[in-house]
Amino acid sequence: MKIRDLIREIKKYKGKYICWTGGEPLLRRDMIQEVINKTDLKFHHIETNGDLLLEYDFNFFSYLGISPKELKTAKKVKKIMKGVIKNYYDIKIVTDLKKEGIDMLKYATILMPLSTNNIKEDKLIQEKVWNYCVKHNIKYTPRLQVDLWGLKTKGI
Repeated sequence: MKIRDLIREIKKYKGKYICWTGGEPLLRRDMIQEVINKTDLKFHHIETNGDLLLEYDFNFFSYLGISPKELKTAKKVKKIMKGVIKNYYDIKIVTDLKKEGIDMLKYATILMPLSTNNIKEDKLIQEKVWNYCVKHNIKYTPRLQVDLWGLKTKGI
């Protein structure tokens, strides 16, 4: 889709929110910023792994959902956050509270339970993560796409 066509479609869109997700939307930062500059009456959100995140990006997005996959990225994101006044972001960590994501827990503002495709094990992980969130005053989010369609579904 050409940028001008995307801008036209967003302007016609009756909703308030536009969410940039992808693969990694920050690979198209220049294009996204051009669209945002021409559709500034909308609230633009981004879902990113944080690898390409710059402090500058906080000027463009109404909300940033950052899901680092590695500790080095979580540390980088936290360092960027020190210079940011705006607090409309979350650092989402996917975890089982055993092995996955535990090295990044101190950076999390929201936790998502890891899915294994074993219903019994997944339920235990969800409960454990829920209880951790309650105890540590961290937001919890389920993996709805996995709950609805399973781990094998691609393109959701």
